[in-house]
Amino acid sequence: MKEYITMPKLMRFNVLFLLLLLNTGVKIFRGEQTAHVNPSSREKKLALTFDDGPSSAPLARIFAILEQEKVKATFFVVGNRVGLFPQQTAEYMKRGHTIANHTYSHQNYYQLRKSKTEDEFNAIVRREIAKGAQAIKNIAGVRPVYLRMPNGFVSSDVRKIAAETGHTIVNWSFGCDWKKLPKEKMIQNYLASIQPGAILLFHEKEITADVLPDIIAGIKKKGYKIVTLEEILSSR
Repeated sequence: MKEYITMPKLMRFNVLFLLLLLNTGVKIFRGEQTAHVNPSSREKKLALTFDDGPSSAPLARIFAILEQEKVKATFFVVGNRVGLFPQQTAEYMKRGHTIANHTYSHQNYYQLRKSKTEDEFNAIVRREIAKGAQAIKNIAGVRPVYLRMPNGFVSSDVRKIAAETGHTIVNWSFGCDWKKLPKEKMIQNYLASIQPGAILLFHEKEITADVLPDIIAGIKKKGYKIVTLEEILSSR
């Protein structure tokens, strides 16, 4: 007699499968986005990352806060901004932070994919990644290891191109500083999201500089240590 899978059984299977993935630290793909976080880790450590730089005034404030708190972060910079702010680009390295690739011109790849053939799209992605990396090397003197595509875009072709160009794709577990939220709500959301192995996403914005001291203080109050992205990824 055949046994058909009822909806409750199917739902239980999906839940158990999801829990298995979470407990083994597997990267879970939600559509085309990846959340890199390892909930199975018991170490209360997390990393801070910043996108869309370099900037001028916001970055100066962020640098000062990180230095005061003795925190190192990873900055995913946009290649065509690197040439506009060469001093700030060099400053990332001087201050002991990690500089990473956020492509050259921060295009919307979700929209771009709809208007291009596969070959055209992949050629643009490859060019944007390569130009972003070269712009960083020209100013900072290093080739970036980490890559974060704009808006967290990830696909099998992007992962292949990233590997071929020597990049590791790293997205994030939580971020909300681009949303129009009251400062207290933003701080609350960030602190509610932290867990072992978390990778928090920020941007080089004035609002971020406003809330960052309270977020860092809250992280430490919860007993967490803020470490480099390298340390988070090496523990997985």
